[in-house]
Amino acid sequence: MKVKTFELGPLQTNTYVLWDEDTREAIVVDPADEPDTILGFLKDNNLTLKYIFLTHAHFDHVGAVPEIKEATKVPLLLHKEELYIYEAARDMAAFWG
Repeated sequence: MKVKTFELGPLQTNTYVLWDEDTREAIVVDPADEPDTILGFLKDNNLTLKYIFLTHAHFDHVGAVPEIKEATKVPLLLHKEELYIYEAARDMAAFWG
């Protein structure tokens, strides 16, 4: 397994791409921001995204989720008790500036 770490968004939140070198299947963990950076890395490395995974749904961990989901049609995985936080993330981001 390989891991690429990005520091993305205004808070420089860690975002990870993990992938299997043989199958080229990948997951993105905490896609904080800059969806083009993440999608470009996947494309440039011939990786097939299978899931988006959130460790938690704070606004600084979810900024690129909508764009990546739209581009790839992959499922979003998060704990059910984090769903309400995820749904409010854009409003929280605006509150923090």
